[in-house]
Amino acid sequence: MIILFLTGRSTKFSASVVNEVDCNGDAISKWCKPGVKDTEAFCILCSVSISCAQQSTAAVKRHARQKKHLEAAAKRRDASGVLLAPKTVQATIDFSKGTPRATLQDQVCGAGAIFAMAVVSKDIPYVWGTTATDIYKKMFAESDVAKKFNCARAKLSYVIFDGLRTFFKSKLVAELCRPNVFFALVIDETPKPEQRVQQLDLLVWYFSESRQQAVVEHLHSCNLGRATGDIVVECIEDALAELPGQGLLCFFSDGPNVMKSVKSKLKQRINPSLVDVGKCTLHKVHNAFSKGLDAFCSDVEQVVRDVYYYFKHSSVRSESLKEQQELLGLIPHVFLRHVSNRWLTL
Repeated sequence: MIILFLTGRSTKFSASVVNEVDCNGDAISKWCKPGVKDTEAFCILCSVSISCAQQSTAAVKRHARQKKHLEAAAKRRDASGVLLAPKTVQATIDFSKGTPRATLQDQVCGAGAIFAMAVVSKDIPYVWGTTATDIYKKMFAESDVAKKFNCARAKLSYVIFDGLRTFFKSKLVAELCRPNVFFALVIDETPKPEQRVQQLDLLVWYFSESRQQAVVEHLHSCNLGRATGDIVVECIEDALAELPGQGLLCFFSDGPNVMKSVKSKLKQRINPSLVDVGKCTLHKVHNAFSKGLDAFCSDVEQVVRDVYYYFKHSSVRSESLKEQQELLGLIPHVFLRHVSNRWLTL
């Protein structure tokens, strides 16, 4: 397996796998079809692409064991437990270069996808989709695309979650499944008091061949009530289910005892050759800085706030600060207000 991984061998989707039965006793033909690329399959139940570049039919069968697939399949079983094939199949869009968009429907669909990506990248509220749907028809009255454009709040949420998320996740998985690609896993938990849960974010850090630089990409997020070692490892295994285990190079996290257990279990279950990079150095720097502040006084935060308001409430002082910076040849800066927040989050 390791030799194949290093020599650059890539396999295509084998159509014969749809004639087989998965580990759940379901006919694979009821939930799987060929993907957009010849190295991909597509799960109709989960609406996700499955990369077959490294494991071929094994990747399709392994997908059937994932938690998300099991939950989706459970919703489509009859009283006797038999899986029912979906009556309608969601269409897929190929965003690859050179793909023609001949029909009006394709152009409308593409416009909706571009609009959704703009909303996500600019952090625009979803409710804007309802307003945009109405005004675009009036702004571009002669455009056939604008006449059929419809991306209201509910549809926008659906396009982002079930469309764009799936598309970009499949691109990330495809890149990480390439031969000779190794990645580091970075995780952190962030409390969400309003929902009374902790959000566990999983990022991957790797060298991208397409961009020719090291990049950090979001892989998966999940909400946890409790974060024991077994629960965290289960989330990690679910997130890495479509990725080659031998590609996982090292694991980054903070330093609680539960993460020691997580790291040990990852070595046992995913990759025994996992590189030990030690504990999080940011925590050490933070703790050292906190001790340094204690050596000065306990009012450091108040001093920082006073400096901010000293300039904020006086236009004369702010102008004098700007003039002094220009005199010294510095780029003009302003003081930022100190706020109480978590010191570290992904």
